[in-house]
Amino acid sequence: MVETATFDQLKQEYGASEADDQADTVYYLRHPILYANAVDDDETNGLGPLPDFESLTINSVTSQYPTGQGVYPIDGKNFDKLAEREVIMTDGGPDALHQKYRIMNITKTVGSENTVTIDLRHIDGDLADLTIDDNIQLQGASAIEAFNAIDQHLTAANPGIRFDSDVSSLSDVNFSMDTPAGNLLTDPDAEGDSATQSILGLFGGELVFDNWQIHHYQQAGRDINKPLKVGRDIQSLSSTTNVESTYTAIYPYVTYKSAPPQATEDNVDWSSYATNWDSVGTVVYHGGGGLPIYDSPVTGQHQIGTVENGQKIKLGTVVHDGDSTPVDADGNIGKVITTVGGHDWYPIEGGGWIDAQWIHFDKTGDYIVNPASGHVTVDASGTKTAGTKYPASGRAVVTYYGNGDKIHVYYSPYQGGDHYRTGKTLKNGQKFTYDYIACDENGNLWNGFMALTFL
Repeated sequence: MVETATFDQLKQEYGASEADDQADTVYYLRHPILYANAVDDDETNGLGPLPDFESLTINSVTSQYPTGQGVYPIDGKNFDKLAEREVIMTDGGPDALHQKYRIMNITKTVGSENTVTIDLRHIDGDLADLTIDDNIQLQGASAIEAFNAIDQHLTAANPGIRFDSDVSSLSDVNFSMDTPAGNLLTDPDAEGDSATQSILGLFGGELVFDNWQIHHYQQAGRDINKPLKVGRDIQSLSSTTNVESTYTAIYPYVTYKSAPPQATEDNVDWSSYATNWDSVGTVVYHGGGGLPIYDSPVTGQHQIGTVENGQKIKLGTVVHDGDSTPVDADGNIGKVITTVGGHDWYPIEGGGWIDAQWIHFDKTGDYIVNPASGHVTVDASGTKTAGTKYPASGRAVVTYYGNGDKIHVYYSPYQGGDHYRTGKTLKNGQKFTYDYIACDENGNLWNGFMALTFL
């Protein structure tokens, strides 16, 4: 069993102290005690007492892990058992009795050959050596729920640790696995719009460390009903206020503007949405079953038909994602259109809508749906005038329905001495690129490629 004594007993043995009114019911350790591990039974003397400390000071800062430093002679009792990472149990004050501190460093004391300096950190500071194994995200969590999540994700289990809190506030939690677990408790809130992601940063309050029990109080400390006198109890008192980011005479206010309504499948008459059918297109679609036609361009749409290959269609004005429907006859603002896939959509005469990602504009002013040649860029100044050619670029696929399975390449599309076969052929289904389009004497279009060699 460890040796303890009341304050009065210690005064009789070691003399009077300035703190001469400590409660006589508090039992202090007679000597610091050395343990191999933090979990060793603290009702025993462990590896033995350390009665020969020349000095031992424990430093406590609000909500931070207490630290300590002591000087011990090399011929002191149990000096040979001292080692880093072992644990010393000592008193940190009448409200911090029998606390365990991890030995972090043992170094030779500067200016002395006969003593060593021992640096200590409270065992709760072991959390600073751990991380969590995954990011933690919680909504509307309490401080206890936030800590329990940390405890469950520690990279090394610590079954003895406990946490309580009297802080009732809730907060969203977004703890990063890159932050040491100890900092997830103690990092204070900082200036700025975003709260520091820690117990203190999110919930405020103060932390008190009692071995493996961590207390989280709205306000730590207790009223001892004793006035403190400057010059005797308090040697100096100072306060620093940072006003760098302080603003005064602020009268905050907010204004509310309702968001415009959303266009849906049911609250817009999509079948009569467009009235302008000036654009005429020819469907060139080689997908199976034809190009689907839908009853609207928004979520909840239903397929109502298909557009077959070669069919002529009339297209209305394109609708973009984020457009609004027209103001109605009663003056109500238009509804915001959120299109399927965020794509542009075209209405077609007769009812229905087609996804504009399949529609390309060619030189004639028609719209072509899913052209077999892929995406084509054509000079809008080109015409179908016989005997002319104009710049155009694109990709095409040979689709030949005549006899044989190939077509011939000619040096020129125009009748005359240059209208002869070059000897090159293209097979049915073969892809090629072209740079020009030419119109021969009969109004037939030819694709030009490979330095103006025409098909």
